[in-house]
Amino acid sequence: MNAKQSTIMNPTNSSTERIYSTISTEQFDVIPCPRSKEEVYSIGIKLLYLTGDIYLKYANTRNGFPKNTLKALALKQLDRKSEIQKLAQRELNERLAYFYNNGGPIIEPLVSEIQAKEINGFFNRITANYLDQMDVTISKANQCNDNLKVLEGEINKIMARMLVDLANLYHDTDIRQAFEEMIRM
Repeated sequence: MNAKQSTIMNPTNSSTERIYSTISTEQFDVIPCPRSKEEVYSIGIKLLYLTGDIYLKYANTRNGFPKNTLKALALKQLDRKSEIQKLAQRELNERLAYFYNNGGPIIEPLVSEIQAKEINGFFNRITANYLDQMDVTISKANQCNDNLKVLEGEINKIMARMLVDLANLYHDTDIRQAFEEMIRM
């Protein structure tokens, strides 16, 4: 069990309270607009952590779903994380092979710095809006004690729509492909 899983399953000290903070747009200012496939995968992992954090926020409420069920959904986000890490590792291996097979050329990011600055505001707004939708969906389901499978399906749909909208910000085929690979998981 890694540190994140341990914290989820055994929140025993006050430092874990930071995990249960509400999602705010301030967190998105630190998410840079990805310029390469590796950065897309990195952001995908960060989004899974944020989604897990939303589940955990409601795991500590007195009413609604049992604590362990929401913790289990948060842990499922970590399982998806390992799949994204495999995609990132594959991409890294491909880039290293290209680097060595072509005499060590400098590999430029797929998206220029100027393009990334133009996209960044839209990227952060889309991300914040969809994470807020997830927060509201989990909150409502928790208050009504809705079906857990339905909740998980709704959150997965919201995540897929977010990734589609983020992919649509880009013209580069490889970047769009990275988002699409995460959607298929």
